[in-house]
Amino acid sequence: MVNMVRYWPSAHTVKTWEGFLKSGARVEGFSKDKKCRVESMQPGDYIIFYICIEKKFAGYAKVCSGCFYNDEPRFQKDRFHYRVKIEMIKCLDNTDMVSFDDIKHELNFYQKHGIKYGVIFNQKPGNLDTSDGIRIISEIDKARGLIG
Repeated sequence: MVNMVRYWPSAHTVKTWEGFLKSGARVEGFSKDKKCRVESMQPGDYIIFYICIEKKFAGYAKVCSGCFYNDEPRFQKDRFHYRVKIEMIKCLDNTDMVSFDDIKHELNFYQKHGIKYGVIFNQKPGNLDTSDGIRIISEIDKARGLIG
């Protein structure tokens, strides 16, 4: 059986994104309510980073490990204890992030959920459709980045 690459959304606030970057951006963490999501991630999958409120995609990374639990804080108020090791592929600064509004009409999940798309990034336990993951990463790759 061939293991297909999956694309996982990870929503951040501006504060958690800054904390993640300052901590070295080598481990992505999820809260207890996202435990089933992170336990489903496999090495070779991709995580797509989304900044809430800003409604922008900030970059993506490749998953390099299975899920592990670690409650050692990486930054202030870090409650994201279910973690995977990652390799950051592309990281955009605030001025170069990809606007969700610029590409939303090309994404399957937006066509299905419309203005309720935030559920996909904040609460949905599953991964993105492959075509949506590829489309978002393609736009991130076109942007000028800090890494990649």
